[in-house]
Amino acid sequence: MFTGIDEVDWASMRHAYGSAEDVPLLLEGLASADAAERETALDGMYGAVHHQGNVYDSTLACVPFLFALAVREEVPDRAGIVDLLVSIGGEEPAGDGGPDDDATNGDATDGDEPDRLRARARAAVRAKGEVFAGLTADPDPAVRRAAAGAAVRFLEQPGRVLSLLRMRLADERDERVLLALIEGLGRFARRHPAHAGAAVELLAAHSVPPHGPGLRLAALGQLAGCAPERLPAELVPTVLRLLRERARLRPVLPDEPDGPDTDTLVGRLRRLRPSWERRSPVRARHRLSSCCGPTAVRASPTRRPTPPGAAPPAVCVPRGRPRPVSVRRPRQPSHRPGLPGTWPRRRWWAGSPAGPRGPSRR
Repeated sequence: MFTGIDEVDWASMRHAYGSAEDVPLLLEGLASADAAERETALDGMYGAVHHQGNVYDSTLACVPFLFALAVREEVPDRAGIVDLLVSIGGEEPAGDGGPDDDATNGDATDGDEPDRLRARARAAVRAKGEVFAGLTADPDPAVRRAAAGAAVRFLEQPGRVLSLLRMRLADERDERVLLALIEGLGRFARRHPAHAGAAVELLAAHSVPPHGPGLRLAALGQLAGCAPERLPAELVPTVLRLLRERARLRPVLPDEPDGPDTDTLVGRLRRLRPSWERRSPVRARHRLSSCCGPTAVRASPTRRPTPPGAAPPAVCVPRGRPRPVSVRRPRQPSHRPGLPGTWPRRRWWAGSPAGPRGPSRR
């Protein structure tokens, strides 16, 4: 997996916090047998090597080793590595997505150094697009789910992508992977308008029975983005009925096991999520990173007791109702000569329409 890692001059490279000498340890941590060490290493990759979506020379040097880890079935939690590769590769450029797009040319000299590094990273990940195609049939469902969107992003032949999605939709049985494949169909239709007809037909076929309510809702959502004319006439009643059906079937979905208690973003999201929330915090972190970019993400508070080491939840006060506060102002001079300064009366309830309780001062 790490053949040639010692031959890379990591000390001459940089990441967000300086020298990249610690990057080999992060890469080795991704293959560790300890779940906490793997999670900490992945957090370090996002926090330093791919900090806030940026690409450094050390990020480019990591790409071959990340692919080597992603294809080894004995490595646990490979879905997070696939997501990291997708994030390093970046969003696909506008247009048909072919190999002649200017945005993927790593030899361009018009942009500054960060733009050139992003272009080279996109080209490096795109050159390994067939790896993502192979991972769509991986034994691990989480890897198949992550690889579905990656194959659409980085495979260069539209016909190859469409046939791959069609085959996987016919063979797949995991509902979460099926949802990722439907999302990939919508992305394919928007990325390759000249080949969107067959993808739209597949989406329309999955938006009607006998498919389940979750899959039909996902197909309708993708149709709304790429072919709104194919949506049913009674769209709102249909969506409401499917939402009710999905709510009744939601408990049958398998629960994802709890991960280790680490001092990372994923660990904090895991501690803050309510007990009934079953979505993976790793996928949540990836989606928040892809949607929000470098902006800070604040997890919403929950109503369960605050675990040790976690931030206390915020207090929600309904609008229009008084909130207990204590206001104490500095000592004010007396208006009557000869009397020392007095403290103003303490207000225990502020914001009430009735004003302060008790007798008013005249």
